[in-house]
Amino acid sequence: MPDKPSNPCPHFDTLTLPPLPRGKKVFFASDFHLGTLQAHDREKKIVDWLESILPTTHALFLLGDIFNLWFEYKHVVPKGFSRFQGKLAHFADQGIPVYLLLGNRDLGMYDYLHRECNVRLFRHHVSAIIQQRTFLIGHGDLLAGSRGYKRIRKVIYENPAFRWLFRQLHPDLGLPLLNWMTSPWHNQQHACRLHPDPIFQACQDLLEPVKHHDFYIFGHLHKPYHAMVHANSAYYNIGDWVQHATYGVFNGKVFSLERDLSLCLCL
Repeated sequence: MPDKPSNPCPHFDTLTLPPLPRGKKVFFASDFHLGTLQAHDREKKIVDWLESILPTTHALFLLGDIFNLWFEYKHVVPKGFSRFQGKLAHFADQGIPVYLLLGNRDLGMYDYLHRECNVRLFRHHVSAIIQQRTFLIGHGDLLAGSRGYKRIRKVIYENPAFRWLFRQLHPDLGLPLLNWMTSPWHNQQHACRLHPDPIFQACQDLLEPVKHHDFYIFGHLHKPYHAMVHANSAYYNIGDWVQHATYGVFNGKVFSLERDLSLCLCL
């Protein structure tokens, strides 16, 4: 019998953004899955999109699975996506904060992007105040995942002893091995596309009764859509950049789902 989803982690990191200047917006994107051979052209298009939004960006939230697989050795990180990393550093150089909420595929990230690109990393959901509106932001794997997934996540990625032991393997062996070990639950989002959406159900049944948020913003499902948690709370799954090229935008008053048509034409 398959393992049933467990209650979501009750821990929220907190964040308060400074007021939005006139004409500025907050952007949200998820599930780039960079690092595969098929993602090379996608990376270029994502970098072009980031360049296009830079003049109007007040803050950028990346909601996990930005990389298709990531594990940091002490002196080695996965190769590729240098254009993307350079663009993140450019945002930071312009004084634009970038927040990365780790997903199930990039849980092996620890401090490299923070040190090199000044990206702030979060391993938990973030309860954020933006322009006096409350947001709960995350990837979604902790809400959709089973107890088995959470146990494996804790043993592999959150255990310092395991990380030390794994780093003794050469990266040419360790990274393929990690991909093989974790692929069954890395691909769990494909099982989550069916209704009902377990992330939405957790927001409605378990999270909103504990703490009200005006907006619930998640990824993970590769399926952009909007639903109402109740009359005063809206849920958005912002989709992906593998098939949909969708992202979220908050202008200080209204949240909207939008699509980058230039990338859609190339998928």
